Amino acid sequence: MYGFGYDHSSDTYKVVAVSWYESLINGNRAMKTQVNVHTMGTDYWRRIQTHFPYRFPNTGTGNFVSGTFNWFEAEHRFPYTRSIVSFDLETESFREILQPDYGGMSVFSPILNVMMDCLCILCHGDTLADVWLMKEYGNEDSWAKLFRVPYMGDADIPARNFCPYYKALYVSNDDQLLLGNVHELVVYNSTDGTFKALGIQTINGRWCPEVYHDSLISPCS
Repeated sequence: MYGFGYDHSSDTYKVVAVSWYESLINGNRAMKTQVNVHTMGTDYWRRIQTHFPYRFPNTGTGNFVSGTFNWFEAEHRFPYTRSIVSFDLETESFREILQPDYGGMSVFSPILNVMMDCLCILCHGDTLADVWLMKEYGNEDSWAKLFRVPYMGDADIPARNFCPYYKALYVSNDDQLLLGNVHELVVYNSTDGTFKALGIQTINGRWCPEVYHDSLISPCS
């Protein structure tokens, strides 16, 4: 598990890497976690001594928001509950951020990403998906449900077995939502409840769309 981002407090770019290894404790095997940070411009990694009470079933890059990396993972303790784990580049420490109140909705396969420079959760129910946005990072009262999106006509498989939508990517000024799934991009018009599939040539098989932001700053300068 890893992340790359800018630390405004030190005006540097940092890479964080979280790895796991087995350790014997009183003759029993246990998973241990190691967290290392590399500051660009240096030639070494620093091991961070920090408490890390989470497990990460899926590896991948952290979602970068407001100087923090964020992952949607699970806790060590049983029963396993989904947790948003945040790593602050300035303090080089972890914290947990609470999810929104889903209002009794049975949520399957929640997906965490960044949309409109805010932390975003796309959560699936049996027949629809909700898009939540944390409008003020770190303020758990600022979670707001932006969209409730029904599944398209051909997405009749329950979400607990298949995620019809993979990621919420962009919202236009007229409240049209760009969604990605494993095969295509889809625009949902929240005004009339219609969908439009965006055909993209030369793409075969599964894919993972990302939003690209232009920058005049080179991390290598």
